[in-house]
Amino acid sequence: MSRVERKSLVYRLADVLQLNREPVSVDRQREYPNLGIYSFGRGLFPKPPIDGATTSASTLYRVRAGQFIYSRLFAFEGAFGLVGPEMDGRYVSNEYPTFDVDRALALPEFLGLTICRPSVWDELAAMTVGMGHRRQRLRPDDFLAFEIELPPLDKQRAIIDLIQAVEAQQTNATTAAHATQELLVAAREHLLQRVDDLEPLSGVVERLEAGSSPRCLDRPPLHNEWGVLKTSSVRAGWFRPHEAKALPSDVTPRARAEVRDGDIVTIRASGSRRLVGAFCRVVSSPPRRLLSDYHWRVHVRTDRIDPDYLVEVMACSDVRAQIEDATTGSTTAGKVSQASMLGLEIPLLANVSDQRELVATLKPIREASIAYDREVAAAKCLRAVTLEELL
Repeated sequence: MSRVERKSLVYRLADVLQLNREPVSVDRQREYPNLGIYSFGRGLFPKPPIDGATTSASTLYRVRAGQFIYSRLFAFEGAFGLVGPEMDGRYVSNEYPTFDVDRALALPEFLGLTICRPSVWDELAAMTVGMGHRRQRLRPDDFLAFEIELPPLDKQRAIIDLIQAVEAQQTNATTAAHATQELLVAAREHLLQRVDDLEPLSGVVERLEAGSSPRCLDRPPLHNEWGVLKTSSVRAGWFRPHEAKALPSDVTPRARAEVRDGDIVTIRASGSRRLVGAFCRVVSSPPRRLLSDYHWRVHVRTDRIDPDYLVEVMACSDVRAQIEDATTGSTTAGKVSQASMLGLEIPLLANVSDQRELVATLKPIREASIAYDREVAAAKCLRAVTLEELL
């Protein structure tokens, strides 16, 4: 077969998918194993069973391994997935259409890769109907009218194998990252439990300085552009300057808010409650990164506390428990006041030299943990870029 004959062809999803619902009348005396679909193409997950005695549904739908499934209500944010063997025989509501794949044209895994990526679900989101952001639904007929390119089956298999190799690398790095993080936590707790003296944070911190949150573009800053840090730029002990949004060229940056190497930065408010009160030290930051209004730059008394020691102390379990108690807001989002932050009691070694010795003991483990986290991030990026290039 010639190269021309083997090139990718354009198909409607209706050519490769067939809507196949398996309705089951609800028995009020039994439970039905359920599943959900993560947003942003992250796959399926088991949910608590549906109780036949309490559900308002009279009919549920059984799903089968190898089927393609999506959420009509959350299609706009990438709630698509492939039913794996572990989800075979579970039940869903009418909001989750299921489709059989024509394997003569498409491998189910390839179809999952093709559809479960941002560039595709953004296009599908434009096809949703309904009133209000959370009431928009993607109808099966509209979904099936969408067009995709399909290469020959052998090329589909090659792409699947390549992506699975990248995913295996990500999985291995994630396992190593979790292991080193657990080791770091255990070592930190062991070293700090011997510190008996407690002192309010206000005794070692001179002041907390907030940044500003101007209007930003919804993309990362390019080379030589100014960028405002997102709250995800700070993890406990790890500064991530790539987590930023570009400042428009017509907005004058607030120079005082620029991040400098050696800064201690924390989060005062975030949509993710677990980030509130996370501390990190800025190392090798690119220029033109600005603190947002959700950050504090922490000015410390270096005659009383080593900056890296403070970062470790703020991540220990006793201090994190105090931060959680001081955080206000919803169950997911939260914020902490300056007074509450400065009132936290931290374990403090009297001699700065002893503090530095403790930091030196933890440093190799922390560096390994950060290295593995970076490897995970790089594998995620490689997967996304590879998919877009190949598909």
